[in-house]
Amino acid sequence: MLNRVKGMREKGCICYLTTNNEKYRTEYLFDTLGLKKTFDDAFSTCHIGFKKSEGAFWEALHARIGSPDKSTIMVWDDDEANIQAARSAGFTAFHFKNEEDFEEQMSLCI
Repeated sequence: MLNRVKGMREKGCICYLTTNNEKYRTEYLFDTLGLKKTFDDAFSTCHIGFKKSEGAFWEALHARIGSPDKSTIMVWDDDEANIQAARSAGFTAFHFKNEEDFEEQMSLCI
């Protein structure tokens, strides 16, 4: 999946990581594991102040990325509550089940 994200970024897509992790786990993922090399930025619930299952998280994220047209944003998550919250906030959101399903759905989108 990380290779897919890298490929999307090479094509000019901006890719963000969202996480429900606390501050130190978020820093570990982004800095120590090096996800900052793969993603343009990370948005963690510990910094935004809302869980991904809350519409306020997605509205805050939208504002922080400059309020682009929501139809240009795709959200992938493995938690149905997070998907529903993103959809309720006006985003196109997909349920991540496995890499094969992700690849199939991405091929239809891009």
